[in-house]
Amino acid sequence: MNRSTRPRGVVRLAGVTLVVLLLSLAGVSASAQQLTTTAVFDLEQVLLNFYQDSAAVREYRRAEQEFRADLRAAEQLLEDYQRRRTTALDRNDSRTAARLREDIEALQEDIIAMRERWFAEQRALQNQLAGEEFYQRLYDTVGFVAQDNGYTSVLEASALGTGLFWYSPEVDITDKIIRELLARYR
Repeated sequence: MNRSTRPRGVVRLAGVTLVVLLLSLAGVSASAQQLTTTAVFDLEQVLLNFYQDSAAVREYRRAEQEFRADLRAAEQLLEDYQRRRTTALDRNDSRTAARLREDIEALQEDIIAMRERWFAEQRALQNQLAGEEFYQRLYDTVGFVAQDNGYTSVLEASALGTGLFWYSPEVDITDKIIRELLARYR
């Protein structure tokens, strides 16, 4: 079909589609620019620093050291089981390899449960330390630090597991929030 026989509606539709496409791309570009003004902070670190002299934080730090030691020991045992299973498979010792596979699976489940218990303990401490008054102070402080530094949104670092996959240390404002909280409320 040549230009003179092409229906006007097709030309008009193509023009409208092009305009809509260009506007969409401009919107995506503008929203991408806004994402560059997002900051991140670590709530756990803020809580532990703000309440660093409390008995609850001392107990938390003791429990954290114990958790890390237990986790390290379990992970080392898991590596040992895996090495031993590989050796058994290399020797065609299927009975030992099968037993070790069961041990490995059980230990992996134990490690998952250990981490889940630790995460629950962390949340319990955060809830114990941070009541409604603290969260209001934190909200006000985060807002002040964000605006003062030109950020339009702030995410909490534990969101890494729920949607935030990675962030640059350059947008981590945890230390600024801690300093501001201590200056305002200590």
